[in-house]
Amino acid sequence: MNNIVFLDIDGTIVDTTRGLYYPSKKTKHSVKQLQDHGDYVILSSGRPRYLLDEEIIRLGADGMILSNGSYIELQGAPLYERYLDQDELKELQRFIIKKNAMCLYEKQESLLFQGNSKLLNEFSKLWNMELVYEERSPNKDDQVYKLSVSFPDKESSDLFISEFKDRFDIRTQSNHIAYDVGPRFISKGKAVEKILNELRIDRINAYAFGNGINDLEMLQSVEHPFAMKNSEAELLNEIDVVVDDVVNDGVYKKLRELALIN
Repeated sequence: MNNIVFLDIDGTIVDTTRGLYYPSKKTKHSVKQLQDHGDYVILSSGRPRYLLDEEIIRLGADGMILSNGSYIELQGAPLYERYLDQDELKELQRFIIKKNAMCLYEKQESLLFQGNSKLLNEFSKLWNMELVYEERSPNKDDQVYKLSVSFPDKESSDLFISEFKDRFDIRTQSNHIAYDVGPRFISKGKAVEKILNELRIDRINAYAFGNGINDLEMLQSVEHPFAMKNSEAELLNEIDVVVDDVVNDGVYKKLRELALIN
């Protein structure tokens, strides 16, 4: 029976906030060894495809869970897509404009920006990432899978959560200044289940590594969940097995310990 390994990206195999922009040699070795043994490797991220560095694409993973599960790709082809419809976008947009918030509309092939430029600059600095975007609101032809939203004050932020929490999937980003906002009932965990069903792999043969609270459902959907040492405290409270820090190649070390790679 084939094994499958789900790897979160930010904080698990790279960490732009600490200068680890690209997968290490040991990460590349791990992916290749797993695939040489007939196992699958799936990358997972809150990012859309557009924000994946070319070095991450070159890992040659068998699939990707992107935009927190709103988009799933397997063997180079879309397996599942759920983007926000026009009514959903307009509802969010009205609130964002009224509260002078920052909003990045995340398509798989590009970004759109609307709102508070100062907050966008702070957002970019925290992720240590240069963003290229069109400054406009989405139109009917734009497929927006997720929003990154940040507010200028706590009152607006709290009101946003209160007003929209029951209609959208809202998660605090690990930078703690922005929210991921996506379609309701979407998660990395549900994406894992879809991939396991598609490949007919039992969860007992599934492994997952993550560091953020948005990885929790993914980790809970496999038999072998691992939290990085550099994980958010909320995740460390939920996952028993902790592996070494991302900058110390924690994934590689654990895969070797499990004899999944040499």
